[in-house]
Amino acid sequence: MYDIIIAGGGPAGAVAAERAAQKGLSVLVLEKETYPRDKTCGGGVSQKALDAIGFGTKFTYTPYASAASHHP
Repeated sequence: MYDIIIAGGGPAGAVAAERAAQKGLSVLVLEKETYPRDKTCGGGVSQKALDAIGFGTKFTYTPYASAASHHP
């Protein structure tokens, strides 16, 4: 038995599960996909998508040292 069951382990489901667990609730996340996957989230474009539309070689890769994500 779980206090909460979340359908989908994407960004919203993952945050909801984390918040519920932090409050002491038992949580089950149901996700049909396997990770990692080539799904674009958060406004990014995957290399697979760039290759599919023929833009794969027209962009320059620029590495960065760190990134931060903030959510309420």
